[in-house]
Order: sequence, then structure tokens, then C-alpha cells
Amino acid sequence: MSRAQFRLNALVDNDDINTWLTLQDVKKGSLNIRLQYFSLTKQKSALEIMERKNIVAIKRGKLSKALLVCFIDQCFNLPRSKRMRREPNPFSRVTVEGTEDKTQTFENRTNPQFQHLSQILCANPLHEKLRIDVCDARSNNEVIAYFEMPIKQIYDTDTMTIDNQSFSLKILSESLEKTSIILRLSLFILSPGHSTDSHLSSSPEIPSATSSTSITDTNPNNMQDSLTRTSLEEDNVSKRITSGLQLHVIIKEFN
Repeated sequence: MSRAQFRLNALVDNDDINTWLTLQDVKKGSLNIRLQYFSLTKQKSALEIMERKNIVAIKRGKLSKALLVCFIDQCFNLPRSKRMRREPNPFSRVTVEGTEDKTQTFENRTNPQFQHLSQILCANPLHEKLRIDVCDARSNNEVIAYFEMPIKQIYDTDTMTIDNQSFSLKILSESLEKTSIILRLSLFILSPGHSTDSHLSSSPEIPSATSSTSITDTNPNNMQDSLTRTSLEEDNVSKRITSGLQLHVIIKEFN
């Protein structure tokens, strides 16, 4: 019905903006927006600050408190279809509460190299769980394996980072023999205003799912090469991500 525009770079010099925008394509109308700048920090004490801000802002809706960065490198030895005895067309689905992200789909792969980065805002990181479903697109998106981890497990590490580890995948609550996924998981706390953390700066290009490739070598010894490559790429990822936004919208009377 109407639209309004606001240049987000205005937040570079202002941590908090509360303004009215004139709506276009209508005779009369305006839109009240509130934008607040949030930096990303590795300081765990910042989570308590966000808890207090949520108490104040509870009537307007809860703010996200953290950003989970999940880099899926590769899966190994995914199970074949028992009915059709063929390799799957795998993709991964990353879920935290109601937020979901998907990787691209590969054809006929038991060792797909996803190289996929997900960035998910978390409203309650100490009580939410990360789940990764590995699905087969050829079998009506059937879940062929999955991985689960409480986000608090990442928070409890010294650096809030689990760096390039191989985890066993499960199905029906049982571990699959030699079936694994390589992940890098990092948690950033949202902090109001501009951060002074020196490690959150600009960096070279980050890995993208659109440029992913797949390998056909099924030798598990190649896992170490994959871990080393991902470590270098993810160092750049952590530096590249620098800020988040929270938006509050109020509609004013139309005539």
C-alpha cells in the first residue's frame, strides 16, 4: 500500500535513531521507526546487559541477544537409500528455534562439501538448541542424519568458538558408524553501540554456498585437509561480521 526508505548508514555516527518517515504512494501517512546499532563482542558479560534491555523492552517485543555463526564444511559417509540402494542428493537444514537456513543440494554424494555459512540471531542463546538435519532431496527431503547441540555448549567455551571439529551424525537417536560432519561454531553477543573489540574488523571475502564444490574422494584421510582449509576461511568469517540491527515499527494514522 505504501513504502518508505531510510539509509542505514546513518547509524554509523548514531547508536540509536527514533524518527518518522513520510510514506510514499499515499495521500498522507507516516511511519515511526526506531533503529539501534549493535556491535558483536566476545565478552560474555554483554549478555547480562542484553538481559536487562529485554526487561525494559518486553512490551515492544524481545530483542535478539546473540548471533550464532555456523559454518558447515563437509559431511562424510552419508547413508545410501535402503530402498533404492543409491547415493542421496543431500542438503543440510540449519535450525535454531523458528529460524531456518538451508545449504545447496548436491547430486549423488555421500561426502558432500557444503562450504555453507549460516548466521542466525538467537533470542535466548543459553536455552536454545542448534539442529542440523541432513536431508535427501530425492526421497521427499527425508532426514537421513542429524546433529544437535545446545548453544550454551558453545557459550561455555573460553572463546565461545568450537573450531573445526568433526561430530558424529545420528539417526533415530543412534550414532551412524563413521558418519560425520565438520563444523565451525562461533557465538557473538550483541552489545548496544559501537564495539571496541579489535578483532571484529573488515576482512577478505568469506566462503559462500553459491561457490561451493563437491568432492568425490571418499577417503576419510582427506578430513584433515578439509579441517585445515576451513580454519583459514573461518578466521576471515569471524572478522567480517561486525554489527546487527533491531527494528521497531509503529504505524501512524492514515487519512
